[in-house]
Amino acid sequence: MQRSNLFSLLLFVSLACLPSGIWAQNGQSQKFQGQDSLAVSNPTNDNPNIKIHAQIDSLRILIGEQAHITLQVSVPKGTNVILPQISDTIVSGIEVLDVSKLDSLWLNNKQSLTLKQVYTITSFDSALYYVPSFEVLQDTTVYKSNSLALQVLSIPVDTLHKDKFFGPKDNMSLPYSWVDWNLVVYLSLAYIVIFVLFVLIYRSYRDNKPIIRMVKVEPKLPPHEQALNDLKQIIVPEEIETKGTKQYYTQVTDAVRIYLCDRYSFNAMEMTSSEIIEELVSRCNKEQLDELKDLFGMADLVKFAKWSPDKRELSHHLDTAREFVDETKDEEMKDEKPEPTEIMITEGRSKRTTLMLIAGMAVLAIAGISSLVYILSLVYHLFR
Repeated sequence: MQRSNLFSLLLFVSLACLPSGIWAQNGQSQKFQGQDSLAVSNPTNDNPNIKIHAQIDSLRILIGEQAHITLQVSVPKGTNVILPQISDTIVSGIEVLDVSKLDSLWLNNKQSLTLKQVYTITSFDSALYYVPSFEVLQDTTVYKSNSLALQVLSIPVDTLHKDKFFGPKDNMSLPYSWVDWNLVVYLSLAYIVIFVLFVLIYRSYRDNKPIIRMVKVEPKLPPHEQALNDLKQIIVPEEIETKGTKQYYTQVTDAVRIYLCDRYSFNAMEMTSSEIIEELVSRCNKEQLDELKDLFGMADLVKFAKWSPDKRELSHHLDTAREFVDETKDEEMKDEKPEPTEIMITEGRSKRTTLMLIAGMAVLAIAGISSLVYILSLVYHLFR
């Protein structure tokens, strides 16, 4: 037995060392131009710039296992070469399962090109096989790679101990883990949330209860306080010009007119200056009426006659308006401090809110049905 193994090993080494050129590839070829490859030079080739190398990744395989033969060709730029194309078998007993796409790589600043092709092979007969060299054609010159060898080993079977052979085992059911069920659990929780939201929105849509909200109403200031606040916000213009003074007197007289409307309950905003004075004759003393006449008279001159008073007159009339309000205020309302009140406002559901509720129910229904179907499909695949 040892002599037989030693003989096989010597025969295997001798076949691997045989020179190239014994075997010529029959079949079709592929032609490539101007591409380079990673290869070692073959001393039998005429052109040292063209390098061919074949390499197998495993010298020994079991019956039915696969091995890979890599053919690499390196050529200078602009060289036309034809590579062998193998489809079924390399030699009798060695089958070709797959031929990879040709891979190319430029080297030396694109002055040379490496071509690489991988053949996937297998064998179903135990033997020591000699793989002849691959032939690459360049014009009329044939370049050959190194030859290879492959030993295919059979699986040893102990025929003396038949009791060690066992029949096929029954199918085993693997236990479930958290990884198998985590997605189902998460989707189930999401489905519950979607269902609860759908029920709440549907009940709100069905009940159609009015919206009740409390609104805090700030109390209205007494007329004299509101008028004094408005007059405080009026600033005497620095530069005297017709447009500025007209706006200035309009603000002052409007604050006084609003005060008169609230204080004496007549429409001073729609009355002329003389009509306002006549209305106040029985309510104010002569000095107060004279001050108010002077204010309204100057305001009419500025508005209609384009009169330009000086800065002193502007300040004087603003002070006049403040004094008139302070002198004619209602003494009974002087110490009143009104507090804000809250009122309840009842509003019906708007059309926009109804549409939003319907759209929300539609979206939740689609999401719930989709998630339920997906959960059921996951559970079905787990128990299948």
